[in-house]
Amino acid sequence: MNDQPEHSVNNPYFAPLDGRCFINELPTELLSHIFLMGVQESDDDDSDDGDDDDSTDSESGELGVDSGGSLTGEDDDHVSVGAPSGSSSESDIGDPPAFELLVSHVCCRWRAIALQTPALWANITFAAEDEGNDYALAREYLERSKTVPISISVDFTVDDDDSELILNMGVETIKTIMECIIPHLSHWRSFEAMVSVYDLMNAILVKLGDCDGAPLLEVLELYHHHEDEDDDYDRFRPECFKEQPFVLFGGDVPRLTHVALWGVHLDWTRSRFLSGLTDLELAYHAENVRPSYADFARILRTSPELTTLSICTSGPAGGPVEWFESLQKADGNEVEMPTSSSAVVTTTLTLDSVKELVLAYHEYEYIMPLLDRLALPNLTSLALDMDQSDFTEFLRALARPAPTTGKPLLSGLTSLKVTGMLCNRLRVIAEVYAAAPNLTSLNLDFNFLDHRWYQLLLNLETTFLLEPDEDMLLDDIRPIPPEKMYLPRLETLTTSGLDGALMCKLVEVRRELGAPLKRVLMEQGDNVGEYEHWLRTNVEEFKLFEGSDTESMDSVDGEDSDESDGFDEDSDEDPNDRWKYGVGDDIFPEGEDSEDDADSSWEDVD
Repeated sequence: MNDQPEHSVNNPYFAPLDGRCFINELPTELLSHIFLMGVQESDDDDSDDGDDDDSTDSESGELGVDSGGSLTGEDDDHVSVGAPSGSSSESDIGDPPAFELLVSHVCCRWRAIALQTPALWANITFAAEDEGNDYALAREYLERSKTVPISISVDFTVDDDDSELILNMGVETIKTIMECIIPHLSHWRSFEAMVSVYDLMNAILVKLGDCDGAPLLEVLELYHHHEDEDDDYDRFRPECFKEQPFVLFGGDVPRLTHVALWGVHLDWTRSRFLSGLTDLELAYHAENVRPSYADFARILRTSPELTTLSICTSGPAGGPVEWFESLQKADGNEVEMPTSSSAVVTTTLTLDSVKELVLAYHEYEYIMPLLDRLALPNLTSLALDMDQSDFTEFLRALARPAPTTGKPLLSGLTSLKVTGMLCNRLRVIAEVYAAAPNLTSLNLDFNFLDHRWYQLLLNLETTFLLEPDEDMLLDDIRPIPPEKMYLPRLETLTTSGLDGALMCKLVEVRRELGAPLKRVLMEQGDNVGEYEHWLRTNVEEFKLFEGSDTESMDSVDGEDSDESDGFDEDSDEDPNDRWKYGVGDDIFPEGEDSEDDADSSWEDVD
């Protein structure tokens, strides 16, 4: 007789009374595949939780042994299943073990399957704080991965206070790590190195320069994270590491497609392996170690499938004159310098495949002539962060036909992100919006942007747009007819530094104009509070995200952020009142609803 309670019959949360375990009836191949899916899901969760503007996350949690165990073989008695390596003593208590370790400690069958699934152990991280553990678990991962493509991350980033300590012990440790992983070079799929001290990066580069080739390597990411606010990027330091008498991997990296170099330069002329790329990121290079224009052009031209290009405080060395001269030298031609207009044509780089472009932290005098030489006819995504000087003319140029294509760079965009752009000309911002009619996603950081970027999203304009006097006060606000509204296809809006009430107003206005926002993402610290419920019920998707540290900085290089947002912190006026100058009774033409009626659905929120 079956004594099993009725409520437990066919209930997956109750084990069958006959002792069967259904999951053990699954074929080995299927269970192995489930394990791999679990690792992927765990990696995705870690990536979502750890995304940061200033760094690139590894593909898995950091791997190693905790302070209480070691791993010398496959005996359960020797395996530590505590928190992943690199975690502090506090996290050792609360963090779960890595998924692959967890499933390998459930039962004998699961362990056997896990150990016979090499791809389960294909993500390996070496972290500075694990140096004392001799990276035993990481070494075991390397062995268990057998010959499947592996992803390796070396993370030696530390606080400035620990830089001297990491330097004293780090170079030899780096050499030890490289000696551990280089024998597996034949099945590297990706390699990422992050350091705070360049001596460690140089040690890595030297070891990579001794290698013969990396036949499966697809991703190469080298990051030197340093926080020297006095660094003006004129000259590379330390000077002794400027020259490189070697080429990484002997120049033999046939499958390389993704390259990111932050503060790390190469022998650009000899690094011919920088070709066939689909994703290129150059960042934080001192002027005297940047590629020549000829090398820069070669890398781009020999990457016909390049889809993403990111240039942040980097790019070709020099300016227009030096760019043309470098092409002359590369071609072996000695001809007279052309006029400036013909130089633009001569140095033009047509990048038909590029869909995404990121430009950040450039001086206007540098980036404007460079952008004039980039023909990007199929660009769909653009990210801009220029917060050092007035970029009004830069924006105006983006909204007007480009000299290389004959159409505005913004005209084909579906996604635009502006996190820093000093411009308070309503006319120019209106030109930007008008030049991007196909935009569906917009990301604005109002911590560093003028409030006029918001005003025009409300479909408001002033005589400022109609009169030649660009210094007049914004005192004649009126709505734009719906048929002439800005960004009519906009569906997704992401903001930082925007008050919840202002977002509610924007959502309501856009809905009334027949162009509703469907997805809204706001920074957690932006006074969303009481308006969150209203927003969640009035858009299809609403999310809060954690902003980066840079967005909360009060000043950069001694300049107050007030200069970029137009707000005077010493004023008695509430900054939000300046935003709301366009949210008053005179917005609505006579005979239409007043502000009180229009906003009753969200302004009275408890």
